Amino acid sequence: MGNIVQNADLQEWREIFVVLCTFASQEEFPTLAEQLSSRLEYQSTVAKTSDDPNVKEEGSAYKKNAMLTYLASSRLERLVDIGAPAQT
Repeated sequence: MGNIVQNADLQEWREIFVVLCTFASQEEFPTLAEQLSSRLEYQSTVAKTSDDPNVKEEGSAYKKNAMLTYLASSRLERLVDIGAPAQT
């Protein structure tokens, strides 16, 4: 299942999450959900550097989705980190 999380198209992140909720064991779910969260967070970071306003908007959605999946994976420290405003 880790292969699915690492290689599936993130446009289908909801379907990936449903697969995890349905088929992952209690022991493996938090780790797999965190991996999905990390991919979503990374995609959000990449989108922030784009000059295209549509891509930047997608980045905001990726960040929200990463926050949701971090919450599901019980990685509250990552949820706080990603949700905190940037320090200047």
